[in-house]
Formats: sequence, C-alpha cells, structure tokens
Amino acid sequence: MSNRAFLFRRDTVLAVRRSPFNSNWVGKWELPGGKIEPDSALMPGAEILRELDEETGFDPLMQFLAILFFNDSNQSVDFLSPKTTHMSYFWQGRVTEGRLKLSEEHDEFKWCSLDQFNQLDLTPRVRVGFTELRDQLEAFAQAA
Repeated sequence: MSNRAFLFRRDTVLAVRRSPFNSNWVGKWELPGGKIEPDSALMPGAEILRELDEETGFDPLMQFLAILFFNDSNQSVDFLSPKTTHMSYFWQGRVTEGRLKLSEEHDEFKWCSLDQFNQLDLTPRVRVGFTELRDQLEAFAQAA
C-alpha cells in the first residue's frame, strides 16, 4: 500500500524527482508520499500527513481523491481482480504557506501546470493515477 498527494499551489502541482537514495525509479518524477508499512498504527490520512511533513515540510489540508489498484506491471486493475498486487491512496490538497524542504529521497522539485506535469518522466503508478484522475485534478486546480 502507498499514499500519494497532488499538492497544489494556486493552479500548479508539486512534482518531486527521485534521488539516488532510492533503490528504484531514480531520476523519475513522482508525487510526495510513500509506502504504508503493514504494521503502521496510523490510518492512511494520518500517514500521508506524516509523509508530507517528512518529504516537503508542508502541513496542508488534504482531501481524499481515490484508491487505485495495480498489478505487477503497474497497470490499473479492478479491486476484485486476482491480479491485484498493490493499492495506492491518492489525495489532493493546497499549500498556502511555508517553504518546501526536500528530504534525501528527492533531489529536485517543480511546480507544474497539469499539462507540464503530464510531460514529465513519471513513475508508472503516478502516471496511471494522473491519467485516471486528471478530470478531478483539473476541477480542483481551477477552483484555486
């Protein structure tokens, strides 16, 4: 299980690039968030706030967006599929104050329009999440 957050500042979304600290997807762009450990005592909503503080220094108000299910090839599948191997919680929120501080997991960041975000070399699950949730994200961005 994992958590990922679309953090908006006005009508732009935060993308972070995976650093060599990570064991996979180095150099790919993703959303702040992370793995939810099976023994975590925190609920996913509390877990995403902990991850955002650790990875960005932000403490935004978050809104649940969706749960997506993936197979071993990082393709979206139905939650009842026997091929389901991973689930990701996706969130959206706004940053209204504070200064970004990256953790060692990321070495660069960009505030992007949704079109610019779509052009980045994204990790596979973030690409699928973005593609499937784009309409909701556009509505959220326009409400800024």
